[in-house]
Amino acid sequence: MAFACLLSSCASAPPTRPLEADTAPIAANEDAFPQPYEENEVDTPARPTAPIQPQYPLALRAQGVEGDVEARIVVDAEGHYGGGTLRESTRDEFLLAAREALQRARFHPASRGGRPVASWVTVLIQFRLED
Repeated sequence: MAFACLLSSCASAPPTRPLEADTAPIAANEDAFPQPYEENEVDTPARPTAPIQPQYPLALRAQGVEGDVEARIVVDAEGHYGGGTLRESTRDEFLLAAREALQRARFHPASRGGRPVASWVTVLIQFRLED
């Protein structure tokens, strides 16, 4: 099995399904919970510290099914996954595996003006079987 995670700053259609109900904190004091920057508003985009490796769904692996999950997620200023939305998934079973992998993943946070900041990032997780 091979897994690949690619980051992209390309714009595409708006998110269609939530990965989690809470994607960003809402607070009266915006300094306490700053809104994440868009991908084009940061100097350096967020990126994984290591490859994101989801657990391949056993039933799909047994059937030889490959697929992709594209998600738009928030990476906080400490490099943690902060929720997000699904843009596209070839199979629902891949969504759960991708979300669990994103929750475990650590990232180099985006930077703006030389300091780490929370930002949105587009992540593509590919589920591929090796020959």
